[in-house]
Amino acid sequence: KYYQIIEQLKIISKSSKNIYIFDAFETMCPESLCKFSENGRILYRDSTHISNYAILNKIAPDLLIFLKKNNILIN
Repeated sequence: KYYQIIEQLKIISKSSKNIYIFDAFETMCPESLCKFSENGRILYRDSTHISNYAILNKIAPDLLIFLKKNNILIN
């Protein structure tokens, strides 16, 4: 549903120095495979909300890497 929007935003971000796109779908659905649980822990609270576990253990680590890589967050 959001694939085309994300792809267009990625194109825009490549031509602008101050637009950065963090694609959480790549983190939550690696290799285009979305799982609903990991290590016995749920990744989604319901059909539209990510669980606290997923935020802390999947999104946050990748987001920190993204922010540091793009010099948005400095150690």
